[in-house]
Amino acid sequence: MLCLILQQSETYKLNKCPHGWCIIVNNHDFNEARSKKIEMNDRNGTHKDAEKIKEIFHSRGYEVKNHDNVTSSKMLEIMENYAKWDHSESDSFVCFVLSHGDKGTVFGTDGKDVKVKDLTDHFNGLNSPSLVGKPKVFFIQACQGGNSDTGVPYVSDRNPTEYINDSAGNKLPITADFLTAFASVEDYESLRNIYTGSVYIQSLCKFLQDPQFLETDLTRILTKVHKKVSDEVYSIHKNGRMQSVMQMPTYKSELRKTLILPPPFIGQQESRLCHQ
Repeated sequence: MLCLILQQSETYKLNKCPHGWCIIVNNHDFNEARSKKIEMNDRNGTHKDAEKIKEIFHSRGYEVKNHDNVTSSKMLEIMENYAKWDHSESDSFVCFVLSHGDKGTVFGTDGKDVKVKDLTDHFNGLNSPSLVGKPKVFFIQACQGGNSDTGVPYVSDRNPTEYINDSAGNKLPITADFLTAFASVEDYESLRNIYTGSVYIQSLCKFLQDPQFLETDLTRILTKVHKKVSDEVYSIHKNGRMQSVMQMPTYKSELRKTLILPPPFIGQQESRLCHQ
């Protein structure tokens, strides 16, 4: 009994209805960047990722909102606006950013980069007090560089231009309760199929939908995603020839407790109650 009580006290309580927002920033059309002579390809296939994410998190009791084809400044504005909202009736916040990227940054459709840290910092304890003590989870589907991890044709999510302290009392660290997951490690590309979506997001969604993992800690699920993605060898066309490459996702965590995402609602009646 003592063990059970301890386990419950170390797990984030996700019992609100709805649980909070799941935000999807989905950048596909980079025509604005190209109009400024910044060579960025459109991210064909990204709609498959957005559709799957929306399906999964809506079924789990989140309010899902898509923000499609946004500039760098708009991306920051979106995060600032959500951070300022009152989340007192929510128990978590989830955000997916699907775009081109580089080391520690993502690109708006205008070709300008935004630091991932600048996006997540909007939700720290100083800027979003109603989310203090609640998990804030960010998934970044973007390259973190231009290197191929050499190790079906897939398209890279990289920018092709190659100029090219402990808490005390009732306080918590302002940076607590974050988990930020990346499709690839620093300096390396992430891969996307123009028809079926990205390697990382599709693998993540597959595990999130697997009934045997519905009560599994999210970090354990991410480890399984890492193994699945890193075990595969992919073929991409780069520098005028086909290359065999691999991909290694990663994440960093400031979570203080076990995070088990809420399971899907069973039956239409429960779903209507949460989403009405």
